[in-house]
Amino acid sequence: MIFKGTAQHPPGALDAAVESAGGVLEASTERDWTRYRMAVLPDRWEAPLGMLMEHLFHPALPEADLARERALILQDEYALHQADPLRVARYALYAQAYGEHPYALPPLGIPDSLARLSREQLMAFHARFYRPDRMVIVVVGPVEPERVRQVVSRFSC
Repeated sequence: MIFKGTAQHPPGALDAAVESAGGVLEASTERDWTRYRMAVLPDRWEAPLGMLMEHLFHPALPEADLARERALILQDEYALHQADPLRVARYALYAQAYGEHPYALPPLGIPDSLARLSREQLMAFHARFYRPDRMVIVVVGPVEPERVRQVVSRFSC
């Protein structure tokens, strides 16, 4: 949902900015973290980083996209996860080992709770967890650290 645009940028703008900077953008989620990884040409990092920061701190989280993502996960992702015997065994192990702890749940959550997830709940989750004090920003390459701080701080304050 983070990549679905902001008030300033429509869906797809971030991907286009990264691609025009000769780069790639990836995201992955685990039980207690999400990683966003962007690699771009060394002299073209500022605009894509700024746009990524805007998406992280000020996503649009459109209701229609939430409905589409929910349907995709409920129809396809859960089926793929259940078709992989290693995932099924890992989920059973986590459930047994962690009991009532949230780690006992699959990373995608429970289908019933996802089916009921509202945009307001998603926005509350975002406000609670997508904060500067809960993030680590790493920039590698020939960059000036102060310039990186300036780009990041424009969006994280």
